[in-house]
Amino acid sequence: MIITLNLRSLLVLEIADMPPESISILLVEDSPTDAHLIKVLLERGLMEHVEIRVADTVASAVEALSESAFDLALTDLQLPDSDGLTTFDSIHDAAPMMPIVILSGMDNTETAMEAVRAGAEDFIRKNDMNADVVGRAVRFGIERTKRRRAEAALAATEAQIQAAEQIQGQLFPRETPEFPGYDIAGAYRPSHRVCGDCYDFVQRPSGELALIVSDVSGHGFGAGLLMVQTRACMHILLELGFGLADALAAANRSLVRDGTGQFVVMTAVELTSEPRTLRYVGAGQLGYLLDGNGWHTLSPQHTILGFDVDVTLEVSEQRPLQSGDLIFLPTDGVNEACNPKRKLLGIDPVLDHIARNRDMSAADLVDSVLQLVKKFQVGQPQTDDITMVIAKCV
Repeated sequence: MIITLNLRSLLVLEIADMPPESISILLVEDSPTDAHLIKVLLERGLMEHVEIRVADTVASAVEALSESAFDLALTDLQLPDSDGLTTFDSIHDAAPMMPIVILSGMDNTETAMEAVRAGAEDFIRKNDMNADVVGRAVRFGIERTKRRRAEAALAATEAQIQAAEQIQGQLFPRETPEFPGYDIAGAYRPSHRVCGDCYDFVQRPSGELALIVSDVSGHGFGAGLLMVQTRACMHILLELGFGLADALAAANRSLVRDGTGQFVVMTAVELTSEPRTLRYVGAGQLGYLLDGNGWHTLSPQHTILGFDVDVTLEVSEQRPLQSGDLIFLPTDGVNEACNPKRKLLGIDPVLDHIARNRDMSAADLVDSVLQLVKKFQVGQPQTDDITMVIAKCV
């Protein structure tokens, strides 16, 4: 006989062999008879392994809470060393995150309701106790507490995400640089809440303007954090007067040294105003130049940043520019936009669109490219960050 077990079967067997979940309960009750009855009802009502520790005073309950963590406390309000709402307050203060269910006698129902208003999960009248009532109150109390904790954690995470979005948004250029002889604009559209793409404008101490467009591998927070590091490194080095190639090489060494396992592709362009010229260095990312003879590729070197510490980068020769020339620096989120048929947009339709509309302002042209991409996607979710810079010679 041959027995074949697939992955699902193995997982089922593994789960079946796992020990059942245990619920840890602190029972605060000074009557041995009531304590024994409640323990029996808990074991029957929960239908699973229950660990119960009994305390007969508030002092011993607080001591137990200092020694162990419990999933829930069941407590009578009338105890030898405490009475009424003070009992609840003492236990709640000792373990603020632990759910508490009140055990109420006929004569203190109103006090039990006050405890619920003060934060207790529920109360059970001792005269109404049975396995179902006790088991349901305990289970609901634990599950409601888990839900509140999950909601609180979600709210805290959302606040952190919003802070990250705000901080990262402030790192992108807040306004278009005024550089004589050029009309310049840029934009980014993250696929997630935090973006792994970056564009930047850096005024060089010798008068040139640097345009930087980069793309970190991956998406989300990891890519966003690496983007912040790379952007800061490049911005500082270029402001200090480092050459384009030297700045990229230094950023690469920093990425390799940190050893995140992610890589960065980047295009850096340096513009001069009088006369108007262009130089560039690329690491694994294409740029494009439109002049009177059509489109030209600003070809990158066959390398990426973040893998090899000994990368050698070279800046292109200085290239003269004329009025009407246009520089387009996109990340691959533009040309790799996908429609419902899983077809990629490609770069040619984008370049044709820009050439046909080259008389637009740089800002309007950037917006029109974003609309082109959105129209092509036909409602498909954006799967990659989209970033671009357009610089026109005017």
